[in-house]
Amino acid sequence: LGGAIALAVGLNHPERVSRLALIAPLSHPQSEPPAPFRPLMLPSPLVRRFVSWTFAIPLTILTGRKAVRQVFAPEEVPRDFPVKGGGLLGLRPDSFYATATDLLSAPTDLPAMEQRYAELALPVDVLYGRADPILNWREHGESLAQKSARVRLKVVEGGHMLPVTIPDATADWLLEVAAEPVDAAVDAPAQVSQTAHVAH
Repeated sequence: LGGAIALAVGLNHPERVSRLALIAPLSHPQSEPPAPFRPLMLPSPLVRRFVSWTFAIPLTILTGRKAVRQVFAPEEVPRDFPVKGGGLLGLRPDSFYATATDLLSAPTDLPAMEQRYAELALPVDVLYGRADPILNWREHGESLAQKSARVRLKVVEGGHMLPVTIPDATADWLLEVAAEPVDAAVDAPAQVSQTAHVAH
């Protein structure tokens, strides 16, 4: 949900940031959350807190592999992801509670944000995997680029976890974005570049 939060900052506090570089961001409302995140939909704060500190972590340990495979699809989950990739950091009560709370807020906040994307005053670069099974690049990347002339979308071969599955290509993209002048103009209402293949 970091992408949606970053977009909210860009819309509401443009003086705080000069540019956004978003990787597979959630930018538009969805009828339901992606399958791996549905167990987090606990509307009651009290129930959410109770589950966070009791059942959430043991159940995630038992059933989490399937969810992680879904998030990484169509690529394989790296063996060292739990430690080097920070996967284990999600197995904390506070992390579970925060993620569940943010997930519940998204359907309320995103419709209003969607109506304001044309107001974006800062450059926004977006990187998306064409085969992302969690968030469709056309619905969340292309649609965003069509709503704001400040958005530039790049689509590559890959899924949702691009920083982990194609780290070099992702880092190169970030460095390219960071090296550009902040006031670089984006002329076209929807700039989309597609990379046919990115080597792993």
